[in-house]
Amino acid sequence: MKHTIITPSYNQFDYLKQCIASVADQCGENCTVYHHVQDGCSTDGTCEFLEKLSGNDESMLLVHGEGKDLRNHHLSTYQPTFVSESDAGMYDALNKGADFVLQNQVDECLLKNNGAMKPAIEEESPNNHEQSSINSLDRMIAWLNCDEQYLPGTLQKVADYFRKNPETDILFGGMLVIDETGELLSCRRAMPMRKVFLEASYLYNYSCAMFFRRSLWEKLGGFDTAYKNAGDEDLIRRALASGAKTAVLDEYLSVFTYGEGNLSSEPSAVEEHRLLKQNNSGWVQLFRPVINAIRLGEKWIRGGHRQKGPIEYEIYVEGSVERKKFVCENPSCQWPGHTKPYMLHHRLDT
Repeated sequence: MKHTIITPSYNQFDYLKQCIASVADQCGENCTVYHHVQDGCSTDGTCEFLEKLSGNDESMLLVHGEGKDLRNHHLSTYQPTFVSESDAGMYDALNKGADFVLQNQVDECLLKNNGAMKPAIEEESPNNHEQSSINSLDRMIAWLNCDEQYLPGTLQKVADYFRKNPETDILFGGMLVIDETGELLSCRRAMPMRKVFLEASYLYNYSCAMFFRRSLWEKLGGFDTAYKNAGDEDLIRRALASGAKTAVLDEYLSVFTYGEGNLSSEPSAVEEHRLLKQNNSGWVQLFRPVINAIRLGEKWIRGGHRQKGPIEYEIYVEGSVERKKFVCENPSCQWPGHTKPYMLHHRLDT
């Protein structure tokens, strides 16, 4: 399966290195990853790092200022690209990144041209029409913010699920919340995405463990950039309204780093969430307490409020070249602090 991962970036160099490493080591013989970083003109060394990453030496991935030999990780199936330009915020950056990938056919093949990444021209084949429906099911798109990482084997698990379940358009997985040292703060299991539950509450699954078939992404047209904080929820609402089929993979697929430097609870986030609710059906608003009680009941039945220990996970941390193993004996499912999940957005914009 061909995976396209978009990472929006703005002056989050330390996080970005870990994010990129977690994507690069997902690659394998049956898993090709096209990773595009859409940078918003960072001034912290990000662009210089990305230049080295997409340079001529394909055997090395620079992580934390050191050379990491990724030849055993099938680096030929990891294709990094980046663009650094101004944007109007995270969702605009994600749209620009996706447009770059899709319009330039980066997910077909990339050729080096004097050190610059250049899209290859797709050759015509007599079997192109016969294979088009198969190929459309063999492409996935997702986004991963700088302060997020994929856990080992995530993209292979996603690929396997999509292949076995061709009717699925969006796949949700679980997420671990960690602190800036890598210690576990909370386990967040994915729950079935039901339209009525979403309208009555908020987007209760997380974007770092959310995967779309590319055909659905193209149908939806990406994010509505009128939103600065609630674009994820709006996208899922439109997907469900279009008849998209969703599914849950009951595994932890990613981690999110919870820290003071990458969280925001601006009033605009609350206001956007309120405006989304204005589009709800009248009966949803009327029976909202009952609907939320049913949602929380389902979450309890599916184990979303508890996680048996110990739980083990491997991630990149500052200064590490390889993934570091962590073990938590008594994991919690409570969100850290009291910040509502819909009030979070992970890129710092000026």
